[in-house]
Amino acid sequence: MKGPFKKALVGVDLSPNSIAAYHWFRRNVAGDARVKVVHAVDTPKIPGFIRKAFPHFDEWMTSMRRGNDDRLLELTRKDDVLMESREGPAVDVLLEAAAEFEADLLVVGAQGRHEGLGRLVGSTPERLLEKAQLPVLVVRGNEVEVGRILAALDDSPWASQAALLARDIARSRSIPLSLLTVVPTWFIDRIRFHAGDADAEERLIVLTREARIWLRERAKSLELGDDVEYLVETGAPDLEILHAAQRVNARMIVMGTRGEGLKAAPQIGSCARYLLRNAHVPVLFNPAAPDD
Repeated sequence: MKGPFKKALVGVDLSPNSIAAYHWFRRNVAGDARVKVVHAVDTPKIPGFIRKAFPHFDEWMTSMRRGNDDRLLELTRKDDVLMESREGPAVDVLLEAAAEFEADLLVVGAQGRHEGLGRLVGSTPERLLEKAQLPVLVVRGNEVEVGRILAALDDSPWASQAALLARDIARSRSIPLSLLTVVPTWFIDRIRFHAGDADAEERLIVLTREARIWLRERAKSLELGDDVEYLVETGAPDLEILHAAQRVNARMIVMGTRGEGLKAAPQIGSCARYLLRNAHVPVLFNPAAPDD
């Protein structure tokens, strides 16, 4: 199956979530992409009293690394993928490996091995989004097959590039694509402040209609196809993206990592951060604008 990506690097820490993320990616998005699996081994500095209590600590670490390599080999042996373990902090290792591999996609699980109970997302995905210059797919450990894709679209170049990725994935899988734009709460509040209630409701109707027209024109300019579903919501963009995904039963969300007001890197918008922490389905984040 031909997909939109040529090379993908998958970060695996051998936690159940990261293993599930690898399998989900292989089934649903990888297509004919060349895939490399990288395991980052970040060995902390060991206090002296631990070394005294465990004189064979180095031998134990060596044995553990060999065991991890065996588990990586077992994970990937049936697949035509590359596999490597590297020393260093996970974020630095993954970004460095992705650059060397010339990957055009980085894949990680939403929650890692060492995160506390109740955490919905680990620290590695968030830090990757702050530094990465390539799309990052954050996968939650579920077995749901990718179905409808929801792409969130605004005026930012990051969102436009994300919509193109959503289009290519949808076409490669022959699945439907929904486009969503949200008229933000702050704009609605200003309308209500400067107009009476009756006039405000009328203006909101006009605004929603204009937003739908803009969305169609934007989709046409991006050549997203004629069989796209158009959605316009009013409210907080982060909440409305989640609500829309649930309403249309989207199995994947695609969006930019920065909004219209964020121009300087490295930053991720509050909406992307919220989706990273709260989305119930895999989310593909695009941090790269056309002129990056």
